[in-house]
Amino acid sequence: MTELQEVAGGPTFVEPRWPIALAVGFYLALMITLRIYEPDVDGACDDEADDRQGDAAAVEAARLNAEAGVRAEAAGEANQRADNYVLAVVLFASSLFFAGISTKLHSLRQREVLLAIGWTIFVGTAVWLATLPITFSI
Repeated sequence: MTELQEVAGGPTFVEPRWPIALAVGFYLALMITLRIYEPDVDGACDDEADDRQGDAAAVEAARLNAEAGVRAEAAGEANQRADNYVLAVVLFASSLFFAGISTKLHSLRQREVLLAIGWTIFVGTAVWLATLPITFSI
């Protein structure tokens, strides 16, 4: 039994059946976690290569950030458009409400007022809805 297996409590049922790559990765991670092995990262790479990779990563990050901004703006516009259509549905429903309530009133004057309010909301909403953009996507 190795020192690592002693620290880990011995091999488990699954451990002997691991592929080699998984076993090596597991024991390397365990050694780093237990501070038995510390990889030498100082001077492991060329500083100029690190700078080039850092610059390339910064350029890529800036490009992706700009693309995310554009998409976030498009999502905001689509969200506002959806809110406008939901508001139109609510306004149409309220115009139907006024039309329906007008049938239950006994006074002709009250019926006419509620029906006029319903028609005004309906026509106003239909005109406003006609100005909204329509986008089809599949």
